[in-house]
Amino acid sequence: MKLGTAIFAVGALPSLIQALPTSSSSSSHTGDVLNQIWTRASSAVTSDLNAVKDKTFSHIVIGCGLAGSVVSARLSEDSQNSVLCVEAGSDTRSADNVVHAYSYGDVTSDEEKNFKYPPTANGRELSVSAGKGLGGSTSINGLAVTRPPQSQIDAFGQDIGTGWSWEMLLPYMKKAEKFDPPSDDLKALGADWDPSAHGTDGPVAVGYPSTLYRGEIINRYSEAITNTVGTPHIQDSNNGVQPGVCRTPNTILPGSGDAQTRVSAATAYITPNEARKNLIFLTGTRGERINWDDGSGDAKAQSVRLRQDEDGEFVDVPVSGAVVAASGAIASPVFLQLSGIGSSGLLDDLGITQKVPLDGVGKHLTEQTMSSLGADGGGDPDGNGPSGLIAYMSVDNLFSNSSDVREYVEDNLDAYAQSAVDAGAAVSKNAMLKQFKSHVAGIFDKQEGLVELFADNGYPSDRGGLVWNLLPFSRGSVSASANSAFGNPRVDPRYFSASWDLDVQIEAARAVRRIFQALGVDETVPGFDAGNGGVPDGPQNGDYQGWKEWVLNKFSSVAHPMSTCMMAPREDGGVVDNDFKVYGTSNVFVADASVVPMAISAHLQSFLYGVAELAADKIKDSA
Repeated sequence: MKLGTAIFAVGALPSLIQALPTSSSSSSHTGDVLNQIWTRASSAVTSDLNAVKDKTFSHIVIGCGLAGSVVSARLSEDSQNSVLCVEAGSDTRSADNVVHAYSYGDVTSDEEKNFKYPPTANGRELSVSAGKGLGGSTSINGLAVTRPPQSQIDAFGQDIGTGWSWEMLLPYMKKAEKFDPPSDDLKALGADWDPSAHGTDGPVAVGYPSTLYRGEIINRYSEAITNTVGTPHIQDSNNGVQPGVCRTPNTILPGSGDAQTRVSAATAYITPNEARKNLIFLTGTRGERINWDDGSGDAKAQSVRLRQDEDGEFVDVPVSGAVVAASGAIASPVFLQLSGIGSSGLLDDLGITQKVPLDGVGKHLTEQTMSSLGADGGGDPDGNGPSGLIAYMSVDNLFSNSSDVREYVEDNLDAYAQSAVDAGAAVSKNAMLKQFKSHVAGIFDKQEGLVELFADNGYPSDRGGLVWNLLPFSRGSVSASANSAFGNPRVDPRYFSASWDLDVQIEAARAVRRIFQALGVDETVPGFDAGNGGVPDGPQNGDYQGWKEWVLNKFSSVAHPMSTCMMAPREDGGVVDNDFKVYGTSNVFVADASVVPMAISAHLQSFLYGVAELAADKIKDSA
């Protein structure tokens, strides 16, 4: 499941945005206005490979998703730069199931707009999906906007060595955002905001839709969470405060009413800038590999080979400045590997000449696991949504004996780290221990969000309790499966390889059961009938073995992969330095979720917009 973003360049198109209606009766007019925005003539977005032949670009960006859209737009602000952004998918901005947020369930199963990477887990074939097309995953996700706790970002700098802090990254997160404060009507429903945490003149429209669920069941759900597990009500999920439960904003275009117009990285960063003469977005095309300069010293990218089909024509496009990998945590490490950056064993097996020895490429994959519980009853939520109630629950909210739990976790850290190294999912045992100890301090000392509870309506029953472990200790890997940009990568998240991750998932399910009981609704998923796959209730809200079997047989991927080109010291398995530059190269950068060294207690989009804005500045400074 993808729960995350959408964006619109409100400031860039004031006359059109002001023309948008606020009532559902004018939805056809909304469509006409949006059609004007999305179909205006432009040569910047093209699928014609001839558009880049015999041209040299100052910057070539591989991937036009969240990071690629941000970096391309920011680099092309300088008219002296010439920027090419290469996207494997198509221009999906006008597709109905992308435009309308209520089509989320449809778009996530649309193969034309998703890459599906099938790892095996517990004998089951699962998929880790990623957006395919302009805007990437911001064009298919669940639109929620939340941010990690301040202490977590500070720890990335203090414990892992990224140089990041809340104080440093917050201005970049705000730079991307154009927050629309809630109306008095929405405030009465619980919508709120902390003005110090939000930007008001960025390209990404964020706010509370007028269709926000407003039935009494939503308030009672929030109260049941607080009264049952002790997660306090907080004002805003974006000001770095956790644990907490509150209404959360979305990336839905203000004023779009029942149309629920999605805001994506494409509509925020590409649409208002596609008339720039120094910017091209080339769709239906894959970056196959970097061609290198023959000089000595750090490896220097000379050109990038592009293809539109595996056996067809290729074009080598020269680059005078930087190459930026921005294809996400699955595809970016594969692009580096195909370019000769990675471990010698993998590259030898693929018949690729090693250019830069960098064992961390594709390792340290983190991915979250979700369990979906449901119940019937509770009343009509009254409204069209989307669901906007999220709780970040701490270890003390979940476990009554957290001091004993901490001792158990710390006793297993060495085994977890060694297991990751032995499986080829990590470079250094000591580096993994450094990460795990940082997690332990955040979880137990700082009470950072350990589990997210996404309070849904209509899935998987009348009431939904979708829960996932935010901070898994399991680590996996990603690698190319063939010497081709068209091969399906090998993805192995190693779900639950750290036993603590399963313990957290089980305790989260038990907590949802208690919350449902306090809410006075009838649990249907998994339910209490063991004969039909349910988990009977009991003194601990169901025995461990029963929950274990249910979790392992029913969990899904959250589709929040991260950390496969992580920012960390090279000896720790890091792939990029604090300037986002790939170690051992002079002009190759990575700017997406793969650089974030560990999972975060939040939905990804708002944080990653900030990271991408920071990356753009660092790449500019490298010129």
